[in-house]
Amino acid sequence: MLTGRWRAMLQLREKIRLARMSIPLVLVLVLAMILPTYVSLAFYPTAIVEPSRAISNTLPAENPLLSLLMKKQAPIEEATLTFFDVGHGDCALVEYAGKVVMVDAATAQACRDKVTPRLKQKGISRIDTLIITHSHPDHIGGLPELRKEFEMGEIIQSGTTVRDFFAVIDPEEELRLYADENDRSLITAFNIHGEMVLIFGDNEFYSQNEFCEKFLEYRWSGERWERKSLKVKVLKYPHHGVHDYPLFEDIEAESVVISCGTEVLWWNAPTTVIKQYEGVGSKVYWTARNGDVGITF
Repeated sequence: MLTGRWRAMLQLREKIRLARMSIPLVLVLVLAMILPTYVSLAFYPTAIVEPSRAISNTLPAENPLLSLLMKKQAPIEEATLTFFDVGHGDCALVEYAGKVVMVDAATAQACRDKVTPRLKQKGISRIDTLIITHSHPDHIGGLPELRKEFEMGEIIQSGTTVRDFFAVIDPEEELRLYADENDRSLITAFNIHGEMVLIFGDNEFYSQNEFCEKFLEYRWSGERWERKSLKVKVLKYPHHGVHDYPLFEDIEAESVVISCGTEVLWWNAPTTVIKQYEGVGSKVYWTARNGDVGITF
C-alpha cells in the first residue's frame, strides 16, 4: 500500500516537472505568434516618412504621381468615367483623349452579362489599355471574355509606369510592403483636364498607409512635419468599401465611388466610409444601390 502511494507521488512530481519544463516553450511559441502583430501595429502605421520623400521634394522621375500631374495638356474633349455595377468585383472604364482605358475586368460572369453588352452599346470595339490591379477572380475573371470580344491593346499587370494621361503605381516596387495579394494591388491615377482621378484595387491598411506616406506632400508646421491631404476629382475607394484605414483624412475627393455587390448590404461594409466622406462634403456613390456610376467632366 505504501509503495503504491509513493509511486503515485513520484508520478505526480514527474508530471509537475514536465509541465514546468513545457511552460517556457509554450511562452516562446505564443510570443512568436503574437509579437510580430503587436510590433507591426505599434511601429509600422506611425512610421514617419523623411520630408525628402514627400511629393513636393521628389524629382518627377522618381514620383509617378508628380510626373503625371506636371504633364501639361492641351484642351481635350470631355472625359467619361464609368464604374460598372458588377456585383462584388471591380471594372472601371475611362474614355479620354481618344483612348479607352479599363481598370479591372470583374468576374467572368459579370463581364459576360454586364460589361461586354455595355461596351458594345457605347460602340467600343477596342480597349487600348487594360490594367489588372491583382489576380483575384473578381478583378481578372473577365479577361478571357474581353480578349474574345474586343481588340486588345496593352495589358498592365505589374510595374510602375507613366503614360500620356495616367500613371500606374506598383506597390511591390514603390512601397515597403510585407502584405498579401490585396495590398499588392496596382493603384492607377489619371490626369484629366489637370485634375486627378484615383482608382485603387483591393488595397488594405498597409498599402493605403504607405501610399499616403510616400506620395502625399508634407509641410513644416514650425514644430513637426504634417501631411497635407491629396485633392482628387474622383476616388474609387479601395476594397469594395471595407474600412481598413481613415483614407478620408488623407485624400479629399469631390466624388467617391464604391464598387460592391448587394451581399455587403447585410453587414454594411461601406457604412463607415460613406459617413466619413459625406461628412466632409463628398458625393458618395456605391454600385450596390446606384447601379452603373457615370461621371463626365
